[in-house]
This record gives sequence, C-alpha cells and structure tokens, in this order.
Amino acid sequence: MFSTLVLEYVPDNDDPFLLAHHFTWWSSALPEGSHTVRKGRSTDLASIPWGMRNVCDRLGPSVRAAIVHDDLYRRRMFTRKMCDQLFYFALLECGVPEWKAKGYYYGVRVGGSFAIGDNW
Repeated sequence: MFSTLVLEYVPDNDDPFLLAHHFTWWSSALPEGSHTVRKGRSTDLASIPWGMRNVCDRLGPSVRAAIVHDDLYRRRMFTRKMCDQLFYFALLECGVPEWKAKGYYYGVRVGGSFAIGDNW
C-alpha cells in the first residue's frame, strides 16, 4: 500500500519534480515493513531510455514504484539487486501487469549498473 503521492513541478531541473509530502510504501516485502521517501526529494519519475518510452509509461502506475526505487538506490539501503527486487514487488502492488513488471525489473538490472555501478 502506498500513501498519497503529491508532487511539485520544478522546471529547468534535471529531476523536475519534488515530493511535496513524505511518501510511504508499506509492504511485507520490505525488511522494516515500510519505506518513506522524504518530502523535498527530487525525482524524474522514471528513468526510462528514450527508445523504450513507447512500451514503458513514465506517468503510469509504475511512478510510485519508480520513486521508491530511486530513493532506495540513492540511499543505498540494500544491495542493488535487493533494491531491484523490491522495485518488482512495488510494481506489482501498483497494479502493473506481471509481464511488464518483469520487463521493468530486467531493465533496471541492466541499466542500473550503468547508472549507479555495481560496486555496492
């Protein structure tokens, strides 16, 4: 379950959205049972390569999972692999079909190593 997501648009910023309120995901998949992305955190919503944007929607139901995933990456709370697995579970909880969630998962497994590296 996710709390209400409230974003503010900030033009001319690499990550053009800011969380206007804390944003929480509660799930049995999480070791602590919940994860909160703090108010003021910037986001690009979802880092989807341009060529994949016709298949993966930046503004669809995956947005909540993507914001949590980005925060887990930034804070390095878990291994990259575990962050990616949590992203998959969050996608399913957001209502993303399983076949599409698997595509997102494999995308971050490959793309995440380029974006943030495998050394953590």
